[in-house]
Amino acid sequence: MRSVTLTKNEGNYYDKILAKIAQLPVGISFTPAYLFDPDPTSSRLCRKLWYDVSNNRIPNLKSVGSKSCEGYRTV
Repeated sequence: MRSVTLTKNEGNYYDKILAKIAQLPVGISFTPAYLFDPDPTSSRLCRKLWYDVSNNRIPNLKSVGSKSCEGYRTV
């Protein structure tokens, strides 16, 4: 899979998303909208998260379905 290149601002926001994921307890399921609350979701950041999860770059996160919008589960 190809990678998603983020702008500096997107990269900073993505780092916040990763920090939020790291704090979640094991077994929690959620949709990408949860990670952006209260901000609107970003399709580029959702795509980056999907690519990273699909390529096992985030070891404590697994996808629930075949699309990002179907959500993720912490393991």
